[in-house]
Amino acid sequence: MLAGACVLMLAAKTFALSVGAVRDWEQDRCRPDRATRMLLQVIAHNSEAVKQALRAQDAGI
Repeated sequence: MLAGACVLMLAAKTFALSVGAVRDWEQDRCRPDRATRMLLQVIAHNSEAVKQALRAQDAGI
């Protein structure tokens, strides 16, 4: 597997995104919807907060 593909899969899994969707965005096959674009901006600015929120959700908090 290519290193870029591994990074893509890790990022998708970390932030609960579809690997296929992320690949499509990167290859300009389609654009993420508005809510997803906003989430991506939050991830870019404070990825730790998003990770914390996802962990809390997984823990049922």
